[in-house]
Amino acid sequence: MRSLRFAHRVLSAATLSLGLVASATVAAAGTTTVNAPSYGGELSVSDILSGVYGEAFSASGDNFTSTSFSAIRIDDFGIGGPLSTTGAQGSADDKVWDGEFAKASARGRYAGYDQSFGYIDGASGGIYHNLFDTVGYGLSPSVTGEAVDINAIGQFRLARNGQNGVFSSLETDNLDGLDHMVTYQIQGLADASNFVTWMVFFEDLNMIQGGEHAQWSDRDFNDLAVELKAAAVPLPPAALMGLVGLAVPMGMNVAKRYRRKA
Repeated sequence: MRSLRFAHRVLSAATLSLGLVASATVAAAGTTTVNAPSYGGELSVSDILSGVYGEAFSASGDNFTSTSFSAIRIDDFGIGGPLSTTGAQGSADDKVWDGEFAKASARGRYAGYDQSFGYIDGASGGIYHNLFDTVGYGLSPSVTGEAVDINAIGQFRLARNGQNGVFSSLETDNLDGLDHMVTYQIQGLADASNFVTWMVFFEDLNMIQGGEHAQWSDRDFNDLAVELKAAAVPLPPAALMGLVGLAVPMGMNVAKRYRRKA
C-alpha cells in the first residue's frame, strides 16, 4: 500500500480574487453526462459507490446518497480553479487541483485496457507521472493499486494512462477535447474529521470522429475508479506513520516510493 502526498501551496491574493470571481459565475457551471453501462456485467458509477462503501446509493440530482453517505458531484466546467484537495462543491471545477493527498487507491476497474493512475504537472503542459498500475478487474479488493509518499509541487491535473494514451482531468489535454474524468466528494465517512475523501471516475476511450475505438466508447466513466484522501487537518507524526505502516494485502500492486523536486 502506498500513500500519495501533494505539497500544499499557500493561496496568493490573486488566487483568492479568482475564487471570488468563480463564485459569481457558479450559475454557468455544469457537469459532464455520465451514461449507464452498455456492456453486461459492468457496474455504473452509483453501483461502484455502493460496492465500495457498502450501502445502496441512489441518484439525487447530480449527486448520489445512501443511508449514511453522500457522494457530492463536483462541477466539470464553468467555475475555474484550482480545486483544493480539501475544497468543497462550488469552490472550483475538477480540471486542475492544488493541495495534498494522503492516499490514492484503485477502487474499481471495468475495462479491457490497462489502467494506470497518476498526475500531470501544472495547470497546462507538464509531463505525466505514474503513481500506480491497477491489477485485476471489478471492485476492490479484486482490483488493486495504491500509492505513498509522492510529492507534486504546485498545481496538477489527475490522469489515467493505458493503451489508448493519457487522458487527464483537463479536456484540452485530451486528443478528442472531451472530459474524461468526473469527481465526487464522499461525505459521512467515519474518518471525516481527519480526511476529505474523493472518488474520481475515468473514461478510457477516445471519442474523436473516426478515432480508434471511438464507436465503442459508451461514456459510462467506469473504466477506472480511484479513491483519494486528503488530510483535512494536519496529522500528528504517529498518525502518518500508522497510515504508511498499514498491512498490505496479499497480491497488492505497490509502486516504489517516488519523490520529485521542484
